[in-house]
Amino acid sequence: MSEQECRKLTGRSKDEAVLAAFQEAADRGIAQAHTVMGEVLDAAGKKKRAEAAYAKGAREGDADACFAMGVIREAAGKRQEAKDFYREAADAGHVVASFNLGNFLYDEGDTKTAETLLRYAASSGYTMAGYHLGILLATHRSAQHKEAEQLLHDAAKSGIVEAHAKLGWFYAKNDQLGPAEKHLRRAMQAGIAIAAYHLGLLLDRQERSREARDAFNEAYRLGYVENAHALVIVAREEELLLGYKASAYNGTPPSHSGPRPERRRWGSRRRN
Repeated sequence: MSEQECRKLTGRSKDEAVLAAFQEAADRGIAQAHTVMGEVLDAAGKKKRAEAAYAKGAREGDADACFAMGVIREAAGKRQEAKDFYREAADAGHVVASFNLGNFLYDEGDTKTAETLLRYAASSGYTMAGYHLGILLATHRSAQHKEAEQLLHDAAKSGIVEAHAKLGWFYAKNDQLGPAEKHLRRAMQAGIAIAAYHLGLLLDRQERSREARDAFNEAYRLGYVENAHALVIVAREEELLLGYKASAYNGTPPSHSGPRPERRRWGSRRRN
């Protein structure tokens, strides 16, 4: 039905007609109706009304509404409220809420609970959760390095290019220099600045000075300046040395920045 036909038959716009129908359902006690109303309002750019609808759905225990409220609260910087909403949704089986809560707890040092939540999300088919679980195991579970390696490989094969950077770090830490270089180069080619930096360190470790300098140069070009002094370790030419020092230490940003990994990817619906 077109917008014009809808107005002719109902006297309302399509969105208004949809909202009226779901309001009737909500009035009959169907909690999910509030969530759908929130989604319709959100898509229409009516953020405050959307939040009010999600809040009603959350109060009635709808997991999708709790998740949506968690996203809204996190975006507003209200971390504890976001955690509470994510936890309520996760307890009801919401996959992405479990992932987000797991990341929160990991950041706070609770790796045991974070692992449980990430495992659940990964086993439910959420690829990003498998990637984050791989990072957790590689960093904190030395007895589970084989599983960590497989999870990171799976993530890389699924198209998560940041997984190549983590694999490079993983192999370098375990003195597997060939695989480390392969994955760091792949990540660097995808525009990940820190991978170029670690590739430079790896090459410098092997006394491959010119290649290391090129990798540091690429890290700088992509925007990695946190440890910019490393960029001059093997820069033998005087003009390169002076150029790196001048820009790296005065806080001047590079003229070209590469893509940054997303901290987190959001889903909007529970996965069954």
